[in-house]
Order: sequence, then C-alpha cells, then structure tokens
Amino acid sequence: MRKLIAVAVLLYSAPQYMQAQVPFQLTGKIGTLNAPAKIVLSYVDSSENIITDSAILRNGRFEFSGHVAYPTRASLELYHQGGRSANGQPDILTVYLDSEPVKVTSKDSVKNAIVKGSGLNGKYTGLQAALKPFNKQFAALSEANARYAAEKSDKEAVMPGMKERWAAVANKKKAVVRQFIADNPGSYLSLEMLPMVLSVPYKLEELEPLFYTLAPAVRNTAAGKKMAGQIIKLKTIGVGSLAPDFEQNDTSGVPVKLSSFRGKYVLVDFWASWCHPCRADNPYLVKSFNKYKDRNFTVLGVSLDRPNDREKWLKAIHDDGLAWTNVSDLAFWKNAAAKLYGVHAIPQNYLVDPSGKIIAQDLHGEELDKKLNELLR
Repeated sequence: MRKLIAVAVLLYSAPQYMQAQVPFQLTGKIGTLNAPAKIVLSYVDSSENIITDSAILRNGRFEFSGHVAYPTRASLELYHQGGRSANGQPDILTVYLDSEPVKVTSKDSVKNAIVKGSGLNGKYTGLQAALKPFNKQFAALSEANARYAAEKSDKEAVMPGMKERWAAVANKKKAVVRQFIADNPGSYLSLEMLPMVLSVPYKLEELEPLFYTLAPAVRNTAAGKKMAGQIIKLKTIGVGSLAPDFEQNDTSGVPVKLSSFRGKYVLVDFWASWCHPCRADNPYLVKSFNKYKDRNFTVLGVSLDRPNDREKWLKAIHDDGLAWTNVSDLAFWKNAAAKLYGVHAIPQNYLVDPSGKIIAQDLHGEELDKKLNELLR
C-alpha cells in the first residue's frame, strides 16, 4: 500500500519546478522469503513528499511500479520474518528509480543485493565500491576514538591527532568523488554527489564553478534547478551584500527586526538547542560578546528549534548564558530567517556592519575575536 507523507526534506528553501513524470519498474528476488517478510520502498517525489510503498515477498519475489520525476534516489528496506534483520540492524539498500527497469537480487538480505538494469545504478554501485575503503577507515577511526574516550572515562574525549587523521581520509574520499564528477558530467549522480566535495556551509566560489561543469541536461533537472537557486541565494548573502532584513519574535513574544540593530556591528547567529556543535560554540561566543558588547557590538541569535520546543529553547539560552537578543519562529529547518539566508547547516553566522552590510561569515572562536578586535580596537 502506497502512502504519502507531506514533509519538508530539504534543509534550504527553493522554488518548486515542474518535471516530467516517467514510469519506473523495480522487481527483485531475495532468496525464498515469504510472508510475514515484507519489503518497503521509500523515496521523495517532486513535491518533496515522502512516498512509501510496501510489498509482501512470495518465494522471495517482489515488484514495485509507479511514476517519478526522473531520476529519483530511493531506499529499499527488508523486514525479515522476525522484524528487521537478525542482528536488529536495518537491512537497507539504496537504488535509483528511472525509466529503465531495475532488478534487485540476493540470497538472503537486500543490503547485499546486486542491482542490474540501469546505467545510473551501475555508476552508483561503482562509486560506492571506490569509496568503501575510506568508509572502513572512518569506522576504524571512530572505534579507536571510542576506546580512547572509554579509557579516559569521558565520552566527549578526542584522541590526539584524530582531527588531522579524519581530515586526511575525508580529503582522499573527496578527491575520488571530485574525479567521478569530472569524468561523468552528464550523470545525474554527479549532481547528487556534488555536496560531498563542498565545504559546509556552501561557499559560492566552490559551488558555482563546479555546478557549471555539469551537463545542461543535468543542471536542468528539478534538483539541478534547486541547486541553481542556491547559487542565486548565495550571491544575495555574500560579503558586501546588504543583509536581508527579517522579523521574528523574541523570548517574550515581541517582534524584533534585524534592521533595528542598524548603527551597530551585529552577529546574526543561527543555532538551536538540539545542535551540539552550536552549544559547544556558545561559550566562545559568550566570551566575545562580553568582551565587545560595550564597543558597539551585539549578537542576534536565531534559533532553529522545533515546533513545541519553546521550553527547550529558553532553557538552552539560560543554561548557556546567552545574554543577547534571541528570536525564533520555532519552525525547525523551515525557520523563515534561515530560509532567507539559505542556511542548510548550523552553527552558521553573518557579521553585519552598522550600515547593514555583511562583512564576514562563519566566524567562530578565535576567528571571531580576531575580526572584532580589528574592527573595534
């Protein structure tokens, strides 16, 4: 039975584009499994709704069909007779739905299945094989750090040299993905993999030239047009641009506009009570605020807390000592100000000068203190 669940699945706002619908067919055979074993297909349609469809296995066989805005990433999850896989872990496989029939086969589990019948799926399988060694290295580093933290009796402890070792593996993995994109400019998969080689948050000087190496047909897909929209957005919030104005309620329910801070340097800080990196960054932000608050500087905190999490938001402000103006519409990733600024990852901030222009972005810790010292000495 197919179900449609309306949810926002992207971390940024983008216009909706019409995309031609094409039929897809996905068939498979997983051993000789029968009911109560079932398999569930999930994907996102062109209206950003999550679609789920399920099928009962008969002698291991199953079939799905429908229409998608070509092409579409989907997940197949197999529920075995006793629920999920024997060890309690999800049994999941990523596949792409397009106009070419796709066939999935395996002796026992969907995660180990072979996918045939689609050039896009073939490229995805090849790329995942190339990235597998790096994923194993990440897993080994994580296990090593977990042992180190256990020895120190501190779950937040980080093994000496871990940051550098992790970055070295990440850079090698990015190089493989970047080469794949260069070798496959006409593949939709290159568009999907592009975020893997970009800094977070996105930087215009990285995103724009790489995006335009892709073939026009890829750039003109619905997903490609959304990314083009991101490029346009980044051009409106770059250094030297006038900071887009917005208005949200503070902790007392009083509307506050960014433009009301004209005449001061203001750091527009996007964060949330549930964001661990944000909370870890707050002590440094408090230190800078206290150091420069009497020198024409302040902070405007914009929280991406979830609906109905007002109390968690207020508690985080109190616990972290955030003595500046804090606002939120409690709309999670749909926060209107975050969408206006193209925020798709937090913490993220913008330093605005007294005239209302953005003069820097993503300043944290010592970098923020250094910039403020230059401006307010």
